[in-house]
Amino acid sequence: MTQTIQNSGAVQSLLVRYRLAIYILGLFAISAPIVLDRFGISVSSEIRTVIVLASLFVMVLTYVAERQSFERADEEPTRKQNYSRQARTAIAFALIGVAIGGYVWFTIDPVTGLLFVLGALLFVRIAYAGSIR
Repeated sequence: MTQTIQNSGAVQSLLVRYRLAIYILGLFAISAPIVLDRFGISVSSEIRTVIVLASLFVMVLTYVAERQSFERADEEPTRKQNYSRQARTAIAFALIGVAIGGYVWFTIDPVTGLLFVLGALLFVRIAYAGSIR
C-alpha cells in the first residue's frame, strides 16, 4: 500500500512538473484530426472521439494534481482566496465544456459549438461568483 501511495505521488509530481506541455499537447492532439481533415487526410469519428476523451482525461488529471499540489505545499503566495471543492469541480467541468464546445465548433457546427462554449463560460462565472460569497 505504501508503494502505491509513493507511486501516485511520483505520477502527481510528474504531471505538475510538465503541466504546460501536457496542456499544449492535449490541445494539439484534439485539433490535429481537424487540421488533417482540412488537408484531405480523413480520420474516423471513432478515432477522434478516443483522442478527445484521452486528451481530456489526462488534462483533467493534470489539473487535479496541480490543485492538490498547490494546496499541500501552499506554494502560491499570491493566492488570496481558497476556492471550495464544489467551485473547483464546477470550474473543471466548465473547462471540459469549453474543450468539447471547441471540438463541436470545428467538427460539427460552429453555432452549436459557440453556444456550448458560451454556456461553459457562463458556468465558470456562476461557479466563481458563488465561491466569492
